[in-house]
Amino acid sequence: MPTAPQFVLTNQRATYSLAASTPVYTSQNRVGSVASATLSVDFYIRNTNSLGTLAVAVDLPSGAGAATNRYNLAGTLSGNGASLSGALGITGAGCSGPSNPCLGGSAEGFFANAAGSKVGLTFTGNSTTTGSFGGALAFTETGPRGSIPAATVGSPAASYVTSFAYLTSVGAAAQRTTVPDGDRVFFQGAELIESRPRGSQPDIVKGGTVTAASAGAGGIGVPGSLDFIGWGSWESGNINGTAGLPVISNVHYIVATPTTDASMPIAGTASYNLVGGSAPVSTTQGTGTLNSGSLTADFTAGTVGTVLNLGFGGNSYTVGGTGQFRQPGSDAAIIVPGSGSNGAPIAAVINGVFSGPNAYRAGITYSVTGTPATTGIINGAAVFQKVP
Repeated sequence: MPTAPQFVLTNQRATYSLAASTPVYTSQNRVGSVASATLSVDFYIRNTNSLGTLAVAVDLPSGAGAATNRYNLAGTLSGNGASLSGALGITGAGCSGPSNPCLGGSAEGFFANAAGSKVGLTFTGNSTTTGSFGGALAFTETGPRGSIPAATVGSPAASYVTSFAYLTSVGAAAQRTTVPDGDRVFFQGAELIESRPRGSQPDIVKGGTVTAASAGAGGIGVPGSLDFIGWGSWESGNINGTAGLPVISNVHYIVATPTTDASMPIAGTASYNLVGGSAPVSTTQGTGTLNSGSLTADFTAGTVGTVLNLGFGGNSYTVGGTGQFRQPGSDAAIIVPGSGSNGAPIAAVINGVFSGPNAYRAGITYSVTGTPATTGIINGAAVFQKVP
């Protein structure tokens, strides 16, 4: 019997171990098994009542009498009352590139017993090797329930802008910037953990438990203030409300109160120095360093240009990009991609926003897509402040 919704208590964390599972059946009439599964849930009261991370390892045969392949399913589950559901990404030996991809999956279920101490979930997945597959899991809470170290703060505002650079579930570089429309964002300490725009714009939510803090989250000002701007990165996340697979990775973000249209300069130029940002992450070289950077704005033309120096494995790379702002149909402070590398040897695609009175600060997310090939795809975020 599902647990009544009243069991949810603010700032509690529960971990669960696998108690039982069914065989895993495929659409190709083959049978596999669950090798392991873990579940961790943070309970708190805001738009959803709980947020957890699920990881499941399954072994499936690739053919009759063939050896099994291990498939790892993982994702973030959101709960409201007794229910729990979310999308899952899939990795493993059976996912062998564009010709043989794993197509993602999902999980849904409910909390049961006193205070939600048990969880039942069904899960599904899909790969071109096995076809669709699925099974069921039963979890039991392990040990005493702990507390979330710091309260999650929901901050409503008349306008927030969030800008993201990330990898899609198939490893492609992508970026997204929300238009302020009465957005609601959530922080864990200094770190953004959710962006929930209103209207048709999709929610973007950090993967994993909300207190698995990412390195390097920071900000200037106080969330909700006119000059606030923050930055950070997540290993993974979820995009809800969009077609296709919602699991994303290598996520870097900017969150800011945008400069109002009335406060945006309409003439002149300005130079900006780097004051913060996330450590860039390369798909081939791992985590690097944001060594230096600058940004220039031409308020008459409505254009920006940036140059960044990034470090990976003892080598430095100079990347640059251009952008445009004050675009028709958008807030004047939002920066959208331009063309060219702003004179740098390596081109980056940038998105972002101006923040503070008279565009005092600017934040961008950027993606570098494989030039040179040794760098793979690089994602990052950078924040600048106007030079007096």
